[in-house]
Amino acid sequence: MRSRLAHYIIIAILVIIAYLPIFTGDFVFDDQTLVRDNPYITRLQSISSYLSQEDGIVDELDKGLFHTGYYRPLVNVTYFMDYKIWGMKAYGFRMTNLLLHLMACFLLYELLLQLTGHRLEVFWAVLLFAVHPIHTETVSIIVSRNNILATIFILASFYSYLAWWEKGTPSALAVSLLTLAGAVFSKEFGLMALPLLFLYQRLLADEKNLRREMESYVPYLIILMFYFVLRKTVVSTPFNIPDDVLTRLAYIPYLITYNLKLIFLPYNLHSFSIGYPGSLLAPTVIVSFFVVLFLAVFLYALRKESLVVFSTVAFFVTLLPVFNIIDKASQYPWLPCAGFTCPCPFSPWVLSGCRRSFYQFVGRVPHRSFL
Repeated sequence: MRSRLAHYIIIAILVIIAYLPIFTGDFVFDDQTLVRDNPYITRLQSISSYLSQEDGIVDELDKGLFHTGYYRPLVNVTYFMDYKIWGMKAYGFRMTNLLLHLMACFLLYELLLQLTGHRLEVFWAVLLFAVHPIHTETVSIIVSRNNILATIFILASFYSYLAWWEKGTPSALAVSLLTLAGAVFSKEFGLMALPLLFLYQRLLADEKNLRREMESYVPYLIILMFYFVLRKTVVSTPFNIPDDVLTRLAYIPYLITYNLKLIFLPYNLHSFSIGYPGSLLAPTVIVSFFVVLFLAVFLYALRKESLVVFSTVAFFVTLLPVFNIIDKASQYPWLPCAGFTCPCPFSPWVLSGCRRSFYQFVGRVPHRSFL
């Protein structure tokens, strides 16, 4: 417990130091419209009112005329709570973002510790996640809070599901279901929680009970159906399969490589959307195919390391929403507000598992082969 507390304190201190600049300055970008000039968050609304609001529509006269395609009712509730605490002060809203980011870090710590048991490796992995530059805009821009909230709820839902599956505690399952609802009502990325549970069952679960697993998905699916029904009544943006869907699929390796570049070479991060290269024969696209091929070979070589396989596949699964396969509010493949805060927890997950796996892998190679 002492070492865990020490890790928490170190992470918190370094995160606060890294994000000290966010306490200066006024509302920026969409913060001005969706927070500062939003009369909806200055007083508590009815539950039905929050559930019937399309995210990004702040003027009553615009309802029914304009559509953003987003449905994130829980976010406005947190803005109202901020307003009651801080008033209309930008630094107060950003303080909440910072505290939520720390909460996500601590949840990630507990989840990785539950899966690996290696406290020191988990600490370094979470510290990397906590201070990585890729999260800068997600933490410092107020309206990017939806990413942090969705991440918190996804991690909490996953952690609670593990506790229920391993110990059979009904309250843990109830928490997992409740936090799944929190995830989807914070941002569409929340849907990725269910595929992660499925991956856990395939790769990491000690107990294999297919009937129990299938039955466990039923309440999750009910919640998702309820979410989709509510969303459909509020957001009238149609679901369209674009004519160039095959071309978009062909560009997926490029988008994977681009997002990996942001993790390992975090520069030029201020890019809410990215465009495709002019041709599939462009050098960057061709290189991306080789990168994905290398990753596939690497994953096959470590196929017996379940944690590495799980964390790598989970990382790519959580990238699915930004692959721009279907039409949405933007015609470009959006990076989830400054660097996919949602998928990024699984990048240290990969790192925390790869060290042990690497040594085990090279340990099978005779020493003379390195001479």
